[in-house]
Amino acid sequence: MHIAITRLDTLMDLEEESEEGIILDSVHDIIIKNLTIFYGDKKIVKHLTCKFKQGNIYVIKGANGAGKSSLLDVLSGFQAYEAEAFLINDIPFSELQVYHYRKNCISYALQQPYVIQDTVLNNINFGQSRNTAMLFRLDSLNNRDIHEDNISQGEKRKIVLNRAFVKDVSLYLLDEPESFLDTDAKKKVIDFLMMKKSDRMIIIVSHDKDIIQCADEVIDLDESR
Repeated sequence: MHIAITRLDTLMDLEEESEEGIILDSVHDIIIKNLTIFYGDKKIVKHLTCKFKQGNIYVIKGANGAGKSSLLDVLSGFQAYEAEAFLINDIPFSELQVYHYRKNCISYALQQPYVIQDTVLNNINFGQSRNTAMLFRLDSLNNRDIHEDNISQGEKRKIVLNRAFVKDVSLYLLDEPESFLDTDAKKKVIDFLMMKKSDRMIIIVSHDKDIIQCADEVIDLDESR
């Protein structure tokens, strides 16, 4: 749990970073050439080349330790990397104002669902004024504070996905969004993503066959190890 909260603190748009750089309000395309990602001294992704475009769903798959979550961290600016090119809208990532990019362009649902001790709504909005139309209704939780120990993993996952989807952004990064969900809830997620993809870029880490079937392109990181 400490790891999850530490990473949450990092992912919640921390303002200590420099405010210098080019400001983006949306993501239309991403180009990666010869990307290498390290875990300590070990190269977990080697020479990956790929492109992402708005209007498409991409699924990233690979064995455990292949660097799937690390690639999402690179795309969100939280992971060191080496690359011949990493361009967003033809702009080198190193030239972007990263805090603004995270705050206004991306929504990142982590693999491990997490909640804080507070109401469901505050867990979803984190004090921000956002669209309150939720994918999942959680009426049974609405009249009490929640915390890690008094709700199920499936309820946590639904909160995490609501949190991701109420943020009106152009890029969704979803790490195993189907985990802890039953078949009906998973279908609801897939239907939502298919409905929203026309004006968004959606990048998903998953091995789920139903998620993979909805992808416009599958990127297998086992081919870049």
